[in-house]
Amino acid sequence: MHCLKRMTRQLVRQTSSYFQGQTYILPLLMSVLPGIDLNDFEKTSMTLDFFDAIFMLISCVDCSSAVHTRNDLNEIEKEVCLSTAQFEDFITKFLDRIFQMINILSTDFSDAVNINEKYTDNDNLQVKLTSIVTSILRQCSSNIFRDSYEAIAKAIQNLLRSLLNIYPMNYRLTREKLDEPFIDFLPIRIWGQNADFDQIQVQYHIPNVDEIDFACDFVNTFIYSELMFLKENFLKVSKDERLRSLTVISSLAIGCFRIVSRIESKEVPNL
Repeated sequence: MHCLKRMTRQLVRQTSSYFQGQTYILPLLMSVLPGIDLNDFEKTSMTLDFFDAIFMLISCVDCSSAVHTRNDLNEIEKEVCLSTAQFEDFITKFLDRIFQMINILSTDFSDAVNINEKYTDNDNLQVKLTSIVTSILRQCSSNIFRDSYEAIAKAIQNLLRSLLNIYPMNYRLTREKLDEPFIDFLPIRIWGQNADFDQIQVQYHIPNVDEIDFACDFVNTFIYSELMFLKENFLKVSKDERLRSLTVISSLAIGCFRIVSRIESKEVPNL
């Protein structure tokens, strides 16, 4: 991975002496993606370094249709153009992994602040992720950009709901632990059995102070900047940019709905 990070420019450039490197970019991105693994911080860090180096040098645009519209492409360029059809799939999978990682880190937030080393690691990850996502969004097609911010908006909404909502910690209809050794409990023996709801001890997630504080800081960090952006630039920006901003605001508002005080107002008649 260290070698790949230092070879990225040579891989992505077309030169008179070597231009086959571009054919390896999408396969490399796909094959390296599983390296994002919170169980191995060093591997995750190296993987993100590689992605950061790559996405500073390339634009994420699906060029596959170019093979039907241009007649000046050589065989290597045709292969590369066709491979770029995987960009959207890659970015979706990449963002899914990132949001899953953010969700896990946010769950461990209160523990992380008590462990300086782990907190420093999380800070480093945040810097790298910000750089990668920024590079992708700055240099991708409008279709991929739209898919990306919609995925981000959904992740924001799900993150806030997981922090602020009250919900069962699991939905199992059995008191037995399904991970017990089979010598103690055999799951197939309870298939189709009626559940005794009086015996099920449901445990609920109830937001604690740390989770509420984190969610409030998160919302304050982003929602006011988006509102100010719309206030100052509403008539200056494109409708796509307004839609992006409104989508983010909507997700933030829906995500924190549970902790917003009920608005007392007069009933609207004749609705």
